[in-house]
Amino acid sequence: MTSVPPTINFPAWVAAHEHLLKPPVSNKQLPMGTSDFIVQVVGGPNSRTDFHVDPYEEWFYQVRGGMHVNLMTEDGPETVHVGEGDM
Repeated sequence: MTSVPPTINFPAWVAAHEHLLKPPVSNKQLPMGTSDFIVQVVGGPNSRTDFHVDPYEEWFYQVRGGMHVNLMTEDGPETVHVGEGDM
């Protein structure tokens, strides 16, 4: 049987963990109660030059500000811009 984890008030969680979302690490894993997927919450600023080359799907939701993700696709490098409020 599938178990359903409790809901999380995301703005409250971010406020409680804001001190962990600052450089140098700038991220914290959100406890989801499952091993099927993970949720990483990343604060900023955070600058990286690496590429996302991952065999798994990724989903980005930009709460504040803007970001870009460097991808390495079959056709070569690609940059995806994600604006505030975008997924």
